[in-house]
Amino acid sequence: MMRLPALFAALALALPGAALAHHGDSQAQARAIRDVQEQRARLLAESAPAQLRAAARALREGRDAEAQEWLERAETRLLTGVARPVSGAPALNPGARHVSAARAALREHDTQRARREIRAALDMLGHSAGR
Repeated sequence: MMRLPALFAALALALPGAALAHHGDSQAQARAIRDVQEQRARLLAESAPAQLRAAARALREGRDAEAQEWLERAETRLLTGVARPVSGAPALNPGARHVSAARAALREHDTQRARREIRAALDMLGHSAGR
C-alpha cells in the first residue's frame, strides 16, 4: 500500500493537470497545463541552434563574453543529448565538436574561426546561421 502515494506523486509530476482534476478546480488545471506549455516553449526557444545563433549574433556585435556563454550552453545541451542532430546520432556528435572548437577559437580571440565553427555546428544540426 505504500506504493500508491509514490504512484500518485509520479502521476502529479508527469501530468500536473491530472492531479488537480479530482478536485474539480478547472482554473488550477488550466493554469498547470499553461505552465507546462510555457516551459516547453522556453526549452524550444533555448535549443542548441537558437543558442548558437545567439552566440553568432553576440560575436557580430562584439560581445565575446556573451558569445562564450551561449556557446557553453549550446555545448552542454548537445553533450547531454537534449538536442540531437538530424541524423539521430549519439549525444557525442560532430556538432558538439564544432561548438567546442568555436569556444577554443574565441578563447584565442580568433572570432573568424569561431564564426566558421558556429556555422559548421549549425549545418551539422540541420540549421543555417540565417534562421
